[in-house]
Amino acid sequence: MTDNPVVAPDPHPTVVPGPTPGLDGAGSSPTVDSGSSFAAGPGPTADPGSGAGPGATPGVPARIPTGDRNDEIQIYGLRKSFGQVEVLKGIDLTVHRGEVVCVIGPSGSGKSTLLRCVNVLEQPTAGRIFILNQEITHRDADVDAIRTLMGMVFQQFNLFPHLTALQNCTVAQTNVLKKPAAEAKEIALSNLAKVGLADRADAYPAQLSGGQQQRVAIARALAMDPELMLFDEPTSALDPELVGDVLGVMRQLAQEGMTMMVVTHEMAFAREVADRVIFMDDGQIVEQGAPDEVIGHPTHDRTRAFLRRVLDPTHIVAGQADPFDAAPPPSPHHPRFPSAD
Repeated sequence: MTDNPVVAPDPHPTVVPGPTPGLDGAGSSPTVDSGSSFAAGPGPTADPGSGAGPGATPGVPARIPTGDRNDEIQIYGLRKSFGQVEVLKGIDLTVHRGEVVCVIGPSGSGKSTLLRCVNVLEQPTAGRIFILNQEITHRDADVDAIRTLMGMVFQQFNLFPHLTALQNCTVAQTNVLKKPAAEAKEIALSNLAKVGLADRADAYPAQLSGGQQQRVAIARALAMDPELMLFDEPTSALDPELVGDVLGVMRQLAQEGMTMMVVTHEMAFAREVADRVIFMDDGQIVEQGAPDEVIGHPTHDRTRAFLRRVLDPTHIVAGQADPFDAAPPPSPHHPRFPSAD
């Protein structure tokens, strides 16, 4: 973290072509430079969202960061350990401007840790992360300033209980972005209206349902005018009746072109809204692609087994192995397999 005063960076930074930290020259294989905060791990592996240049590792861009404004999140060789337990095992991922990426997988697979590493709420053990071509993992990075480019919505809302919905949406604007109170209030009211809570601006969190609190949390994040949004299982703590309102707001954001990285167990939402679905297991990306491919026609046995358990939990007998885990790959119209239709 930095002690420098927070200064919101240009949301559309100009990247000047030329050598960047960690490169010996154009076309060199990416490395971790001497200014990186984290140790170098094994080299990045192929990322379908990146193109390789001459002399570069296959699937990895010749220049890191790419300098492309459309590559809003760039992750290379990300590793995270808690003590002796390695939770993330070399993640390489690029999220493009306007893309909605849903990350699915079993509990403990590293999904939330990946998301929290993106804005360095968790300190990576190794690897490099770039937000709009600015390295948030560099030892000299103004982490607080780079974070203003990202909005994050958590599982448990994290609203200030002593502040109203309106005040929750203005406090960061006035204290971090240094906006005048009147301007912050106008922006906050606009975003509360966007999530359908204009009439609850003066309510305290305890006076709101869980779904309303989560929508206030989304409005609070949007009030900072972020370039991209991170959602960490935003509906997992909600009653089933309240899930739809939150997903509706997220669907609206996706339709407006907001870049979104979403950790979720809502398979219907992922299938309908995501541009890309990533399945994680054991700290690694096992499979990724279009929703109809990953959810409708997965190619990996582990993905199939996970989806069977999520989408058809009644066939599981407690304490017994899933009888379908070792079965041959089913057809897309298998009665216990999600149809692509």
